Amino acid sequence: MKFKTIASLLLFLFLLCNVVFADSKPVATLTVFFGEVLYKNASGSNWALVKRGMFFYPGDRIATKLDGKAEIYFTDGSILRVANESEMEFTIQDNKKKRSVFLVFGKVWNKVTKGTNFEIESIHGVASVKGTEFDVAVKDEMDVWVADGAVEISNDKGKVLSERNTYTRIKKDSEPKKESINQDQLPKRDDMQSKLSLMLNFVGDKVEDKPFIIKAAVKDNKTEKLYKGEVVEVRFVSNDKRMKFSSDNKEWNDEVIVKITDGQGELKVKGQSGQSEFMVIGKNLPGISVEVTIKPEIKAKKISLSYIDSDNKEKNLDLEFERK
Repeated sequence: MKFKTIASLLLFLFLLCNVVFADSKPVATLTVFFGEVLYKNASGSNWALVKRGMFFYPGDRIATKLDGKAEIYFTDGSILRVANESEMEFTIQDNKKKRSVFLVFGKVWNKVTKGTNFEIESIHGVASVKGTEFDVAVKDEMDVWVADGAVEISNDKGKVLSERNTYTRIKKDSEPKKESINQDQLPKRDDMQSKLSLMLNFVGDKVEDKPFIIKAAVKDNKTEKLYKGEVVEVRFVSNDKRMKFSSDNKEWNDEVIVKITDGQGELKVKGQSGQSEFMVIGKNLPGISVEVTIKPEIKAKKISLSYIDSDNKEKNLDLEFERK
């Protein structure tokens, strides 16, 4: 009897592990982002800045701030673009072939790979599709614009099939309402292409606690020259808090905003020895992460020498050099 109990327990643990690891596969990756975009793991309580190329798993959340937006690529080839001031969660589906997100608030654009199932949920209802292009916005209601294909929109009060060039409004306490629209009434699409790009140049030795300079330049991608338009604010953030930044060489913090004027700007950096990473983000600039290796400071160095003196005897000489 005891053996059967232990065997049953082991079988339960085995099945539980299989379920856990089955759901641990990534469902999407972040291809590009602009401005401030945050994420939170399913098991975590703190929000952190995203990194380009990072993976998302069921239960993870992503949020964009006022100047933020992001493009997400799903493992089935579907693309989702998150507009500013939005938050959504990658939800778990029993059917592993179905991709699903819960849009808490904000707006997303979707291009779903043909032959795959995709759902966008909100408190107001669900938009289910198979290979189509559509926009969804959630605030006091759920709005769905369909540019191509068909989307089934439903809640407890009813459902409609919204096809090409339609707009559907849905609230949690009423059935969906659909109407036909012209193409020029569809939301404007963000191609997620940047008109500007950022270049960084490190000046000086990267030694522990010794300030060095980062020169930043913003280039106009069309003219291939320095951007001479409005001032561009670029935010530098230390991911591991091992680096400090300063724009005036007086105050040092683990994040700082640098104003790029006429395409150029600079800041000072110092950090602890070892490998560190910092993020660079801006409203109209693709976010990037930069890894830096900082060498330990060598204050003194000892050298031992052996030599033969005039009496043909071996002598040892210990020397110590100190950096002033």
